[in-house]
Amino acid sequence: MKCLYAKQAKGVLEVENGFGHFDLVRFEFFERLLPRLLYGDDEEICDGLLDALGKNGRDFIFSTLLQMCADDGADCPYGSGDFDVKIFGYGNISFIQMNLPPCNPSAGGIVRAYILCSGDSDMLYFIIKRFKEGEVFILYVTPELQVLKSDELTAHTGDMNYEYQALSEIYQMVMQEEQSDAVQGYWSRDWLKVDWHSVRDKMKKGEQDIGILEEEYLELMCWCVENKPEIYRQMVFYLALREHDIPDGSAMYIAAHPDQFREALDCFKK
Repeated sequence: MKCLYAKQAKGVLEVENGFGHFDLVRFEFFERLLPRLLYGDDEEICDGLLDALGKNGRDFIFSTLLQMCADDGADCPYGSGDFDVKIFGYGNISFIQMNLPPCNPSAGGIVRAYILCSGDSDMLYFIIKRFKEGEVFILYVTPELQVLKSDELTAHTGDMNYEYQALSEIYQMVMQEEQSDAVQGYWSRDWLKVDWHSVRDKMKKGEQDIGILEEEYLELMCWCVENKPEIYRQMVFYLALREHDIPDGSAMYIAAHPDQFREALDCFKK
């Protein structure tokens, strides 16, 4: 397996921009090769990568780097104990954390790499990178292999709780945006981005223009059935209560707490 991964990076290691082989081998592996394998179309390679990281990630990383260096006719600057892989959960997100040895202070480099997922097909890849000016950033590597700067961690170096929280928030934001993009292609508008607080306030004030056209109500109901069935049930319950002259505030509360409403009815029947 190690040769399979190493071959995909063969010939790419060059000494440029003041970087030595020490810096470039970690750059090629963690910033280019790993995300390419993770996001690639070959599910068998991706599954093998995750399995190798999970079973013995430290040896897997070292042996792959060793093979990459051998293919380029260079000595490997690392030892078998220089890397550490941890797998854990943070909230509802699974983390694979890859810790690297200290980077070149004059050139900067990758400090840690992460694979985050909340499902089999929801994997995203991140890097914690120190730049030569001393700044530390979370970099998100997109499925298109673009490297984007996200949160800055310079003032929070070593605060792992802050780092995990920041990664979780970026992950959730990216997944939300991907879901919104998919929804937008199917519906006439992106219902995930509707400001429902504003709509509710306008309805309470009796305003005619609440930001939703009459012809959009049916689509909204269909969207809720498909994406937010609980909201759909609440909306139908709310409208039924309003038709029976239940005050707006009471109707909204009852619709949002149907179980409590049923318990109250049961007590009343007794």
